[in-house]
Amino acid sequence: MAGSSDLGWLNNRDNFVAHSRGGTLPNLDLSGENVRFDFSGLNLGSINFSNCVLAGSSFKDATLHECDFTGSDWSGCDFENALLNGGKLGKIKNAHKALNLTTAKANGFATEFETVVRPWWKKLDWELVGTVGKLPLFGVSTTALIAMPIYFYLLSLYNHSLKIVKHSLETSLSNTPASPLAMAFSRLPTLPIPSLSLVALISALSLAIASGLYSFFCPSLPKQFSSLQWRYELERSPLPYLAESWSRQWIRMLCIVLYIIGGVSGAYVLTVKLYQTFVYLYRDG
Repeated sequence: MAGSSDLGWLNNRDNFVAHSRGGTLPNLDLSGENVRFDFSGLNLGSINFSNCVLAGSSFKDATLHECDFTGSDWSGCDFENALLNGGKLGKIKNAHKALNLTTAKANGFATEFETVVRPWWKKLDWELVGTVGKLPLFGVSTTALIAMPIYFYLLSLYNHSLKIVKHSLETSLSNTPASPLAMAFSRLPTLPIPSLSLVALISALSLAIASGLYSFFCPSLPKQFSSLQWRYELERSPLPYLAESWSRQWIRMLCIVLYIIGGVSGAYVLTVKLYQTFVYLYRDG
């Protein structure tokens, strides 16, 4: 726990700034306290913020060397353009509620920021959206969306042309003997719209929109790298990666909903069609 002497440094910002610039500050222990202080632009080293509630504090443009934030609460804490050099970032609470965290930079591979405590909807991040979008069923959505209007146009053109031909044949056959070709044309059936076409269209449209949203709005880090590549191949801090991964929440959740709608609809159509194919082969085999 923090001592009264350590907390006393936060009573006067001008005094704190003067001593920190002179390099005379001891390794402060502020653990377990509610800290609301403006650390903007300061160069801080080895301060113990573990289990602190930092709501309202600002680390804007600050440099933090080997500070211990284990178990601290970052709700409403501003990290705009902050630089975190190493330190302990394990089991931080409400990091997703911190301000401007996507602008912060972090050095150090083993900071344990991957253990950050976050709600389930933040775990449905951009990396997961990208993984879902790469599934084989979802990859054909754009092709299907382009092919379906062409198919339905040709189907409509065929049925309309066949209707005209049959009407002409009815008139001519009443006046002249029927030829085999004319009889064959007169017996051609119109083609119905395939079953589940609307469901298939909804599926393709949902998946295509979701894919488009991901392409335009997914941040660069989760789009280019997986979390494992970022951490173990590049040996980078997980803080900037995770901050980008859970950003743009409403667009990200819309992508997930559209992928669910498109995936379930597409799987239903595929299952029904495979079943009908199996029944046809079994019956006529």
